Amino acid sequence: MYRRSLDGKTLTFGHEGILYRRSFLMYDKGTHSLWVHTTGQAVKGKLKGKSLPFVPCIVTTWGQWKMLHPRTTVLEGGRASPFMGTFRLKGKGAGYGLAIGQNKKTKLYPYAALTKQTIINDTFNKEPVAVYYDQKTRIAVAWKRGERKFKIGAKGVEDANGKQWDLLRGRATDGSDRMVPVVATAWLIERWRGFFPKGTIYGR
Repeated sequence: MYRRSLDGKTLTFGHEGILYRRSFLMYDKGTHSLWVHTTGQAVKGKLKGKSLPFVPCIVTTWGQWKMLHPRTTVLEGGRASPFMGTFRLKGKGAGYGLAIGQNKKTKLYPYAALTKQTIINDTFNKEPVAVYYDQKTRIAVAWKRGERKFKIGAKGVEDANGKQWDLLRGRATDGSDRMVPVVATAWLIERWRGFFPKGTIYGR
């Protein structure tokens, strides 16, 4: 998900109908530059080299989202053609990529590794991060953890001081503390490698 404002202008996008490194391309109706949907970067045209600002988001089902955010709203619309298939985040074929489209460094956390560890206290691009995978909802999130370190305690997720946390929302359960989200998105690993052949994969 991206903000469509760039350099003081609001862009309007359409589907170009062709693939680039096995990912579909968008075009902006103002300059007809071509944009990669997985990275938010323009690869051809007047705006080549520009990047759209990334908006942190999660991939989940409507039911699970509604459970987490019961007062949410939804954009109405018809169901698109099913030719794109169903995006499933499980097994060895998918992962959670940090800082996609924002700089030259990126790191992928396979869902297979997240399933085993649930919480990964790591450092990425000199920033201490916590990557969390909720087994029940199959949602992955990443946060700037500062000096905190998290683990699964007797009552759930807690930091080194024993404070309880809701890592899906990035905040302490008592409301006393919260974290900043890390730019991240879900990827099929084979497509991630196509864009970032020198990128780091956690555990490999």
